[in-house]
Amino acid sequence: MGARVRLPFDRSLLRFLLPLELVILPPSALAHLTSLDLDSPWMFKLRNPQNPAASTHAGVLEFIAEEGVVHLPYWMMKTLRLNEGDPVRITGAELTKGKFVKLQAQHVHFLEISDPKAV
Repeated sequence: MGARVRLPFDRSLLRFLLPLELVILPPSALAHLTSLDLDSPWMFKLRNPQNPAASTHAGVLEFIAEEGVVHLPYWMMKTLRLNEGDPVRITGAELTKGKFVKLQAQHVHFLEISDPKAV
């Protein structure tokens, strides 16, 4: 799928997109994906057609963008070296699920929690 990049049209959506790897696609993308009978979650590889080395992966927040447009968070546009209105190439991706994660507390107050597993 090829589309033009835009920042979120509804600034209230910005708070959802800022920390996440989520994009907003048009309804036609949903129709196409559901016709393929693919398992969810759907993941995509996004790349800059002018610079194929610039790529990232993302999921979908909603399917409410105008046709031919994909809304990306600003940090993702920078990663892809894209400006608003530039074309972006979107393809399906199957990512391997992680097997291990190591977390580190950012503050000593976490150590004072009586039941850390409950958090």
